[in-house]
Amino acid sequence: MKKYGQRLQDLRKRNGYTQEELAKTLNITRSSLAMYEQGQREPSMETQEMFADFFNVTLDYLFGHSTKSLADQLREISSSPEDIDRFVEFFKLYQKASPEIQNSVLTILKSTQSGS
Repeated sequence: MKKYGQRLQDLRKRNGYTQEELAKTLNITRSSLAMYEQGQREPSMETQEMFADFFNVTLDYLFGHSTKSLADQLREISSSPEDIDRFVEFFKLYQKASPEIQNSVLTILKSTQSGS
């Protein structure tokens, strides 16, 4: 969890939050946040998802499996801020959807691709 903690700390600082401010914003204790950042405590899956949603990054990014945040990856695809905002919103909704709905969305997207 060392890489996770470092990524979390980097995101917090990059977004201008102190530990106290971020903890208050996310309704967690400052000491828990400090332990997550130091790799001394592992956050629950719910807390991990909360951090990812809050900072608009993927869990892969937080765990160090990806070197670019979701926003960075989207900027490479589109220079339109509106497109990026729409995709981020779509992605958040998709992540919260049931597996059945996710499969339906993928089927629809694949069918529109093959029809191009």
